[in-house]
Amino acid sequence: MNSKTQAAMALFCTMTTACVPTTPHLDVEYGESLATLRAQQTLNPDAPMANANQPVSGLEARAARETMDRYFKSYAVPPTQYGTLNTAVGSQGAASSQQ
Repeated sequence: MNSKTQAAMALFCTMTTACVPTTPHLDVEYGESLATLRAQQTLNPDAPMANANQPVSGLEARAARETMDRYFKSYAVPPTQYGTLNTAVGSQGAASSQQ
């Protein structure tokens, strides 16, 4: 074979391998671990159907609204930054002056 034929065959092989999925086994099982973990952590999978006629117990509407308002207002002012724990981190001068 001449060099042009060899180059064409190499190019052909390279181009055809680009279309092959590299993880066929993983693609088949994609999401299975999440579904398994979710099923293992569900105490009663039939709870929505069994409790369909029961009222929801929890906060009243006004209390829930006030709680959410207070929660959102807590982010209006940035939290105070305390630098006492990380003042000496990464500096050799601070570590040597403590000795």
